[in-house]
This record gives sequence, structure tokens and C-alpha cells, in this order.
Amino acid sequence: MGCLNVIIDSDIIFLLVSILKPHYFNLLKTTLKWQIFISQEIEEELLDLVSSSLKEKLLKESVWKYFSPSDLQQKKAIMQKYKDLRKIIHKGETSCYAIAYCTGFSVLSHDHEANRLLPPEIREKVEWYSFYEMIYLLNRETAISDQEAKECIRSLGQVPNFTLPAAIRQKGFPTIKEIFDKKY
Repeated sequence: MGCLNVIIDSDIIFLLVSILKPHYFNLLKTTLKWQIFISQEIEEELLDLVSSSLKEKLLKESVWKYFSPSDLQQKKAIMQKYKDLRKIIHKGETSCYAIAYCTGFSVLSHDHEANRLLPPEIREKVEWYSFYEMIYLLNRETAISDQEAKECIRSLGQVPNFTLPAAIRQKGFPTIKEIFDKKY
């Protein structure tokens, strides 16, 4: 079975670093068989979010790779899609969705609003994973225990400027399991 190519948004990186779980990037690679890519726009956003030593460590361990278009035609297609999407969402998310749309990659982002604002043809073509779904999948594959998943969700409540939805704030990880058990 091959790897799933996933372009990651800075919000996921920020959340994992904020709750002290950067080792989860390795779990995405080893357990879920996801090859994580970051774009130039995401790297620019990381300057304030992640220490350069952590970023270099993750790159050295091949946990992340820099995305590079395969040819000039792909680069032009991505640039055009980026230009179109930039009118409605932030540059990091725009970069992720433009790349995913033109390459067949999936997107790992926790920006639910950006996902809702996407045109239907993007939502239909691009597989989107949120932070909650990532935690669910790692738990389902037994890479993290129920207790660790619960602690992750509880820790999110301590992250500045992050608001847990009411149902998740009240019931925690069991709410996430309930949601994604229906999908999977």
C-alpha cells in the first residue's frame, strides 16, 4: 500500500507544537502512511510558530518534505488556482488547496471556515482532514490511546486563541469518536 500525499497547513503544525505533540508528525508518516509536504507559504508562516531547530529536525527526519511542482505546466496550474482561491481564503490555506487540487494531494488543515468557503469543485476533488480527524485516525490505528487522545483534546482548550466547539468542550474525545465512527 502506498503513501497518501498530504499538504499540511500551519494551523496543524501550530496546534501540535502548542500541545507538545510534534512527534505526531512521525506517527502520521509511520502509522497512517502519510507523506507530509509543506509549501513555501506555509514555511513562511512557520517562522513565528516553530523553532528553527524543530523545523530542521523534522525536515532531516523526512517527516516533512518541501513541495515542488513536477513541471512548468503543473506550476502554472497551481499558480492560477492559487490566484483564484486567494480571493476567498488566507494565503496558507490557498497554497494548500491549490497544490492539492492540481496534484491529487489531500489537505491537513484545521481551518473549518476556509474549507466551507471553498468552491464546490474544490471540496469535491480535494480530500480534507481536520485536526480532530487526524487524532481520531491515530487513535483508531492504535498509535495513540484513548487516554492520550482525550488529553490532546483537553490540551487544545489551553491553547491561546483556540476555541473548542461546545460539544467537544463538554464531552471531549468521545464526541470526536462519535462523529468520525459514522464516516469510517
